[in-house]
Amino acid sequence: MKIKNIIVTFWFNRYNNIKDIFEIFNSKLGEYFPAFNMTNLPSNVDPIIPRITARSKSGHSTFNMSNINVQLITDYDEKYNTNFENCLNYIEERVKKIYEILVLNQIEVLYSAIFVNLDKIIDSPIDMIKNNLLSESVRNNTFSEVGMRTSMIVEDKFYRILTINNAKDFTMQKQIVPGQNEIIMPLISLHDAEIVNEYISISYELNDKYSFDSVEDYKNNSDIMNKMFEQVKNDLSNNIEEFIQNGTIK
Repeated sequence: MKIKNIIVTFWFNRYNNIKDIFEIFNSKLGEYFPAFNMTNLPSNVDPIIPRITARSKSGHSTFNMSNINVQLITDYDEKYNTNFENCLNYIEERVKKIYEILVLNQIEVLYSAIFVNLDKIIDSPIDMIKNNLLSESVRNNTFSEVGMRTSMIVEDKFYRILTINNAKDFTMQKQIVPGQNEIIMPLISLHDAEIVNEYISISYELNDKYSFDSVEDYKNNSDIMNKMFEQVKNDLSNNIEEFIQNGTIK
């Protein structure tokens, strides 16, 4: 099983001092991002659209800040993507620096989310999902695609969301006939395609939206963030594989 990317998001009430915090990011996070870019947008533009963006020196990490959230996205290559601890430590270090800047600038984080996309290459992903995760009453159907999504409450604090699907990588050659200048994918038959890989696609998310929804005046803090990363590390190391194999999770 390998990690494709990790996305960490902080949500907060509308923040309009974008220019001021832009300068702070440039001065405090230079070791991770060589330069931040700011887009001046009218105040009536959707607040979810990023106002500040940056990309790491390696190109693996992307930073976005809108008026209502900050998001860090890190993609992992073959050098690191099977080492879950290193992947999580890498993004956790950067996330905590970003979080510290938000707090020092009076931005209260309402809740946060850690989202991990993983792949597990196997010979028969449909069979594995069907036999391990679906009820006996539906197993006898013929599936071309199969998947499931479940949301669990952890420690009366967090939502843990797992989405599991089968997936395939194809390769094919399509000759363009004279006069044709584009390939329209819905009109392409996979008859001549070759399956390169079959795998299980796993989307994992841990967030404290449950606490935000159920506790009056709830706010995220650094202790909660530490607890969330501990939970994510434990789930990736111990629980997700067990869930896929046996349909059980702690």
